[in-house]
Amino acid sequence: TGFLGDRDLIRGVSYTAAALLATKHFNERNSSLIPELEDVGDCNVTLEIDKVFDTEYDSHQSLRNVWNSLLQWALSPENQTESESSSINNTTQQQIPLCAIVGPANDFPAQDLNSIAFAANVPMVSPYRTRIVRDRSRKQRMSASVYPDLLEIAVLVVSYLQHLKRNEFVAILYPFSDMGLQKHQSLSVVLEDQGITHSSSVYVVDFDGRSSSSSSSSSYVVDFDGSSSSSSSSSDLGSAAADLLQARSIETAVQRIYESGYRTVIVVVDDEEGEFALPAIADAVDKYGMNEGYFYMFFEPTEWTMMFDSDNLAKLLGGGGFLIPISNQMLGGARTTDPITVSWTEQDAAFARRVNELNPDFQNSSKAGFQLVEDDFFRQGPREDNPNFNLPEYLSGFVYDAVISVGLGACAAARIQGGSVSGLDHAKSIREVDFVGWSGGRVKFGKPELERGGTRPGISLNWAATNILPNKTGLNVPALFFPDNSVELDYSQIIWVDVHDYVFADDTTVPPYPLRTPGDQHYLPSSFRAIGLAIMSVSILAAVVLAGWVYLYRNHRILKASQPNLLYVVCAGTILQSSSVVTLSFDEGVGWTEDQLNRLCNFLPWLLATGSMVVTGALYTKLWRVHKILQFSRVRVKLSHIALPMLFMIVATMVILALQTAFAPLNWVRQEDVLTGDSIGSCKSTDAGIKVWLVPLLLVDLAATGLLTYAAYKTRDVDKAYSESSWIFALYPIEIVLIGIPIVLRLHDADPSNNYLVFILLLLAFPASTLTLIFGPKLKYWLDDIRGIDEDAPKRGQLAGVRVTGVPSQSPLSGFTSTQNESAPIRVEQNGSSAEAGSGLPAVDESL
Repeated sequence: TGFLGDRDLIRGVSYTAAALLATKHFNERNSSLIPELEDVGDCNVTLEIDKVFDTEYDSHQSLRNVWNSLLQWALSPENQTESESSSINNTTQQQIPLCAIVGPANDFPAQDLNSIAFAANVPMVSPYRTRIVRDRSRKQRMSASVYPDLLEIAVLVVSYLQHLKRNEFVAILYPFSDMGLQKHQSLSVVLEDQGITHSSSVYVVDFDGRSSSSSSSSSYVVDFDGSSSSSSSSSDLGSAAADLLQARSIETAVQRIYESGYRTVIVVVDDEEGEFALPAIADAVDKYGMNEGYFYMFFEPTEWTMMFDSDNLAKLLGGGGFLIPISNQMLGGARTTDPITVSWTEQDAAFARRVNELNPDFQNSSKAGFQLVEDDFFRQGPREDNPNFNLPEYLSGFVYDAVISVGLGACAAARIQGGSVSGLDHAKSIREVDFVGWSGGRVKFGKPELERGGTRPGISLNWAATNILPNKTGLNVPALFFPDNSVELDYSQIIWVDVHDYVFADDTTVPPYPLRTPGDQHYLPSSFRAIGLAIMSVSILAAVVLAGWVYLYRNHRILKASQPNLLYVVCAGTILQSSSVVTLSFDEGVGWTEDQLNRLCNFLPWLLATGSMVVTGALYTKLWRVHKILQFSRVRVKLSHIALPMLFMIVATMVILALQTAFAPLNWVRQEDVLTGDSIGSCKSTDAGIKVWLVPLLLVDLAATGLLTYAAYKTRDVDKAYSESSWIFALYPIEIVLIGIPIVLRLHDADPSNNYLVFILLLLAFPASTLTLIFGPKLKYWLDDIRGIDEDAPKRGQLAGVRVTGVPSQSPLSGFTSTQNESAPIRVEQNGSSAEAGSGLPAVDESL
């Protein structure tokens, strides 16, 4: 059916002649083309072509043609009996003298005619049926195809991409149609099986050049036996509906591939849509600058693959490639030496007239798409304007092999059944044939089981990788695949033999690299790094300055009462916390290696956790020491008396960090978006066991925070100049609730560079708030004292410069109040002078 470009010989005539030649060779047991015909022996089976139908690419037309023919035979007077006249189905199934149906030579009619073959109980062998057989019902047991199905072809396509080293980042551009979805499913399952990163874009064609896309993945899992199953509970219809919901215009589909950065594109185009889809794809590819630097593979090429109607289309096709099976005729050599061509051109006038008689439009030769041949058509020599005008059309070899399969299968079934042939046995025997055919390679079917649709393994044929040369200069065959017919088929041993250099879109033999357009690596900008390190430096400098101030004025009554040694420890802890900014400020963008970044990552928890624990421990010890002093339980309260909890918490933290670093270390991990190629580097643990160490670390931190809170509560009524209880109560709510939680929530969707600044501010908020709330009040009181500013009115435990807590306000004693017995000796300090009121008041001792 139909034409092939400007060829004078149309397909229908060529296919009919090939089928007629096959019946002639089989009946004569002529082994010039099929050596296995010598082994038929005493088989009494002969073949005859009864009728030829034109399907016109129309499934309904093919069904009507075959069904009407069967109906006419069933209702003919010589076949009518009283018992059978009421049951056409019984007549057609039991008495039709039909050996087999061969054809049609296109997909949709072949799939639908399978129902007729099943109803008539006769085998059907298709010369070209590529659709994936998804129906595992009994209907499939009567059919076979001498052309590989889509899944078999996908295996070859992917293997050739791997041969070209295009083995990563493959995009599939496909239409939302029955064949488009099946081709996409076939390619996806093979790419997945080979571990090749891939994405998909689906579009819809409206036949006016418009269409649609998105990245989507089919829910089908297609087995290599030609069947399929669902990877989820959704049905095939649900999967198709999901694809349709994501489908947009062709331009959008191409844009999605452009955004993914994938530079190897498998283009799927249907016969019916190619005229409209390919030009639109070419225009979109040109718009996004996706010609040079990209590689296009056309899956199941059609006539539209060779269109050069526009410059954009020529640029899209140029440098692209596709695979086609090559028949023995194509490999046979010259017209006068190739056995197939010789046998074809030997046919006489009687053969030509028989071809005309079988022509469905023999009585209507004016119908477009068909022609009658002249008596000497086959024996004519080459024409000057078209040397191959009367040679077989491309798929004719598959038609020939389909007829031979029917004959060999019938002989095998007859030997088994003692001379008789039933439809079911015939179908099973067809699936067990094995011969070297005209179509190239061995004709055999991978699955003889009747419940599966019999399809020919793709690696049983010869294949040519075809290169469309740039600038409309023709075709090139850079590589060939020939199966080893002496061994069993092995999908792992697909070896392509290079015969010519591949010419790519830039008219060179240098493959386009990289395989993917580099995405945004989100390296930290130098300006952001400078800001982060500058803020860190300010925080560290502030801690150093404050520690220096404490040292210079350590004998001042306010600082001396505030325990300078512990204030130094607080400053040291905030310096550790601030230094953690360094661990987040470097990446590969400044030349650091992964090993260097790995080591830097492991400093992060040490600086953060240890710094936090040092600050918390120092504040706890400071407040608890004040509390002990006011209990009047000891004459002298040394740091060594109450520092043990602080030291225990710091040591516990360091032990946990050491174990975590040893068994679940942090590593520099760059996570890539598979679709866009963008990546983000960060410190992460690849070991799930890190949670084992984070939990005890968190528990120690919570315990330390609880102790600090308790100490702040016990000293809540101490003057703010000497105790930080009220500031401690404010510190953690401010840091955690008002600063920490909102910032962490904000980090979730923020840009990585902005994340850095926000996270740096979060890290520095803790030391900054600690320094401000702990040292701010002391600075104020110190400045007030230096300026001679009088203090506020006396409070509980405060009178004329004397501050003592833990005493009732109703028991005055020499200008101050005390809970002690009035006769108890107490030593106080007032306005720089000493007064003895007994000898039992514990002294503040800064020494350890």
